[in-house]
Amino acid sequence: MFKQLKHFSVALAIASTASGAAALDLPVKTVNGKQYYYYRIQPKETIYSLTNKLGINRGDIVKYNPSAADGLRAGDTLYFPTSEFDSTKADNTSQQAVNGRLTYKVSKGETLYSIAKRHNVTTERLTELNPSVRDGLKAGSILVIYDGSETPQPQVEDPSVVLPDLAVNGEPVPAPQFHEPEPVMQSGNLRDIPSQTAHIPRDIPDTFEIVADSIATADSDTICPAEDSPRYNGRIDIAVMLPFMLDEPKISKQAQLYTDFYKGLLMAVDTLRSSETPIHIHAYDTAGNPDTVEAILSRPEMDIMDVIIAPEDSAQIESIAQFADGTNATIINMFAVKNNSYLQHPCLVNANIPHELMYEKAISNFISRFDGYTPVLLVNREGDGDKKAFVDAMRKKLNADSIEYREVAYSGSLRPDDIGWMEPDRQYVFVPSSGSRAELLRLLPSMLEKRNSMADPDNVRLFGYPEWIILRGDVAQKLHQMNAVIYSRFVSDPDNYRTRHLERRFQEWYGSPMTPTAPMQGTLGYDMGMWILKALTSTPGEDLGEKNFVYHGLQSGFDLINQQAHSGLINESLYFIYFLPDGQIDKVVL
Repeated sequence: MFKQLKHFSVALAIASTASGAAALDLPVKTVNGKQYYYYRIQPKETIYSLTNKLGINRGDIVKYNPSAADGLRAGDTLYFPTSEFDSTKADNTSQQAVNGRLTYKVSKGETLYSIAKRHNVTTERLTELNPSVRDGLKAGSILVIYDGSETPQPQVEDPSVVLPDLAVNGEPVPAPQFHEPEPVMQSGNLRDIPSQTAHIPRDIPDTFEIVADSIATADSDTICPAEDSPRYNGRIDIAVMLPFMLDEPKISKQAQLYTDFYKGLLMAVDTLRSSETPIHIHAYDTAGNPDTVEAILSRPEMDIMDVIIAPEDSAQIESIAQFADGTNATIINMFAVKNNSYLQHPCLVNANIPHELMYEKAISNFISRFDGYTPVLLVNREGDGDKKAFVDAMRKKLNADSIEYREVAYSGSLRPDDIGWMEPDRQYVFVPSSGSRAELLRLLPSMLEKRNSMADPDNVRLFGYPEWIILRGDVAQKLHQMNAVIYSRFVSDPDNYRTRHLERRFQEWYGSPMTPTAPMQGTLGYDMGMWILKALTSTPGEDLGEKNFVYHGLQSGFDLINQQAHSGLINESLYFIYFLPDGQIDKVVL
């Protein structure tokens, strides 16, 4: 019985946290006739820290501010409807656990589904325990939630639930909806996806005019419109030029990844189906051949493209950029991370933050985040030092800012004696010179031992690299124990309910899951598609390169800047990812 009541206390704690916001005396703002408590996010704050500061659980923060699931940004505002968080709400509800029996008083506006979700039970079970609800649910009535014959479980997120309102530009607005795929049609448009499950029958609404009924090769007229086809105001044309390798007898791993990317893009088009802007997706197989690229560029419809998504090959990017210099197209370099053609071509957008800017931004935010900590630079005399460039840049910045730091050279594995000089009452943050899993395993035992010996365990922290984002199992668990922070261009949180929802939709659409990679290419295509389409439809008539449209998706963010005059744009989006001690992953947009 004690164990059962302990589980009830967990359920009650989760259910009751929503009533604590008013006690914090948060200011109230009226928006569109509704009153909201609001809170402006401060620098360095995370969802994890806000749960303690505001007394609201993570689920409620994300429920009323869905964009928070993708990271917090200093200066943004969180909104909580006063009707849900008013302290008087506690007077309208009654939750009592007696001998394993839990009851609940229904409030105005609640539904059987919302009550079931709050307590992590099914509506069928509530109906079984409360037969009267078949005649309707009335405010003030008392429902039996548990009758003592079962043990309730903590509430979990339901990925099928439509996201609630969120704040954009400081005001609550309706959230974008995740659309479930309709049943497979027996007739309608056939989109030939270049994969082993090629034909995906699916009807697309007329307002989203998918021109690409199939992937076109260089000598194909499959998607070529009439040469005199006029380009009309408000229409969006996007060319996807990638090596799908349709002529190969068996699809390669690389071609499959490009295919996943393309499929994710199509899902973004479907998600924005409520838009009235016709969107034309033109897909071409470059076959990894520069001559094929030139043949595609010579096609008459290429002159009307708003956006061209380029392949990874730098020479082919250059050819496409030279072509686009004479048109109004914006070229997206999504895959060639180290390519710098944007310096010569104003039409080109580097969708990944360049290495030098990434290092500069990560180190600057590291110094701010770990203010008061002594950086400890770890150098393995026998290691490959694959992060030497980053550590050198950090050392240079620390010296320039006159920040005290220590450097520890070790051989093979880090030993307790190597860091025996650390004082238990001071704060230190380790920075390794390698991002490899093998090197991390050589460091963690002594780090954890030192952390556990400090006056406060958080006197020892760990800072590291994007490669760690894919780590799972025992190694990932140790990163959580170290309360580690990493920088990364993308975020990978497989437990995020929005991510799981997209992955489930992907499998339902295409009959197979996304290929497991980091980053996930299907999600990358979806995020990029959402960014491009939202940007182009936000101010009709403007080119993508003319917009300052910031978008942070499920995995990637897009925030374009012009680093120098007469050049193209670069994406400066970067994240700090927190491996929190409670096993959660949090992220902050830098």
